[in-house]
Amino acid sequence: MRISLDYYIFNDDPYEAFGQRYNLPRSFWIEIYHNRYLWRGYTIAELAEAIIILSKINKNELDISEKTIRRWISRTEIYNKAQKAIQKGVKEVDTEYFDAHEDYLIHNYKLNASR
Repeated sequence: MRISLDYYIFNDDPYEAFGQRYNLPRSFWIEIYHNRYLWRGYTIAELAEAIIILSKINKNELDISEKTIRRWISRTEIYNKAQKAIQKGVKEVDTEYFDAHEDYLIHNYKLNASR
């Protein structure tokens, strides 16, 4: 199924959105996602613990479920992949472009196909 990259999921910066949602700086999600998840290979449970500890340091005690963390990771991976295509001038992609996130996109966002 072909989809337009105009949808908000492809254009709303998840680093900013996470910060706004939880009243934390943009750098907070960068630390969690890039430094701890991608580079250090933290598990979801370890990320949940890190979020609690780091949010206390930021004077905003935050306890996020593992399900919510998985959603933010998916949202970030979808955004990052979409941005690569958008920067190349691509306006539409096949949902298969998002690999493991294809089903997540189809079932969680009402994307109109442009067949």
